[in-house]
Amino acid sequence: MYKLLALGGIVVLSVGSFMSCLGAGALATAGDAVLLLGCGISTWGFCYWQPDSQA
Repeated sequence: MYKLLALGGIVVLSVGSFMSCLGAGALATAGDAVLLLGCGISTWGFCYWQPDSQA
């Protein structure tokens, strides 16, 4: 579950970054909100799931 949240948050971050970079006006603002959402999702996921450092 947390692994999916961590990796899904990274995908949300990439979508938000794309929107913020290429959007104008309201789309760029929505991209900023999506970036913040992605940060929260990734942080929540990685707090409970840490990838193996020995891989």
